[in-house]
Amino acid sequence: MILPATVKSFEDLYNQGYDKEYPSIELVRIHKSILVKNFKTLLDFGSGHGANGLHFVKHGFDVTFCDISKKAVDYSKKKVRKFSKKANYIHLKNYNQIKTKNFDVIVCMSVVNNLHSFKEMEKLIKIFYKILNNKGFLILDTNYIKNNYKILKKI
Repeated sequence: MILPATVKSFEDLYNQGYDKEYPSIELVRIHKSILVKNFKTLLDFGSGHGANGLHFVKHGFDVTFCDISKKAVDYSKKKVRKFSKKANYIHLKNYNQIKTKNFDVIVCMSVVNNLHSFKEMEKLIKIFYKILNNKGFLILDTNYIKNNYKILKKI
């Protein structure tokens, strides 16, 4: 379940103009060192401003951008349109929307800290397992430990 308060907080953030031009340096390093296999499909779950997924679009991946913020999905579309017409976009309203395609790589950067319970985290990881191709990669991170996220304090 995606909490309406979480959706509102991200819509507000993007309505204020939040954006990043560059992808996560950690993700770029992972891409350069591990993801050189013949992977083609990638789900950027919680794609936000789209910089991470755009990095992979520029390297020939078929990327699906997925976010709970419609404004964030719109940002991604504008950025990616210059480089590729074959990217896909999901304005996520419920998890069932992402069960229809298998991915070689799933990127989930700084998302799990926004979930409201361990049960929700477990549910999301089970969905990832179902949509991740055999021998695929799940790249998942959280924000720093020193933050205000309740779920990370529990971890």
